[in-house]
Amino acid sequence: MQGLLQKGIALTIAYLIGLTFLTWNRLPQLLTMELNSLGDFLAGAFGPVAFGWLVLSFIQQGHELRESQAAMNAQIESQREMEKIQKQQYQHAISPILKLTGVQGDFVDGNLKVLVQLINSGPSVSEADVQFDGSGVPVQRLGEIHTNVERNIELIVPNPGSGDGRICSIHYRLFDGNWLETKFNMVFTPYEPYVSFERKGRNAT
Repeated sequence: MQGLLQKGIALTIAYLIGLTFLTWNRLPQLLTMELNSLGDFLAGAFGPVAFGWLVLSFIQQGHELRESQAAMNAQIESQREMEKIQKQQYQHAISPILKLTGVQGDFVDGNLKVLVQLINSGPSVSEADVQFDGSGVPVQRLGEIHTNVERNIELIVPNPGSGDGRICSIHYRLFDGNWLETKFNMVFTPYEPYVSFERKGRNAT
């Protein structure tokens, strides 16, 4: 904006110098002109200056409008990011912290039968169910999972030796009514009646 003002001043000064140069020898004639004629002369002489400043004002307003729009867009984007962070923090605050632990079990007819302990060290959730991928156990309804209350789940896994890559999914409802799902990778120890769980992530459903 400062540069635009300086250009306007420089052009005005240059124009006035040129106008003075052209009219200097006619000053006596200007002094004897009638007021109407003098007014017409001055209007014609300074009209370009006024028009030039009018154009510069429009250009300046355009620059200010674009800067204001850019600042507003940045503020809106910042507000969206803050709302996103607040939403994530809120969801984290009301989400459970689930942990699965496999207790050593037995092989029965070639299948691994093991007891799985589930504990929630976060807020309680409701309407939970658990699904073991590739197991012989259907979806199990767990209902409410309270804070620091241990739940035991029986797991039967056919052919556990080829079980790496299987997923355990726990689906549940949060306090605010939204649904989430926590997934675990199931890791089997070859020829051992044991399974461990590695938390994979948590997703909205």
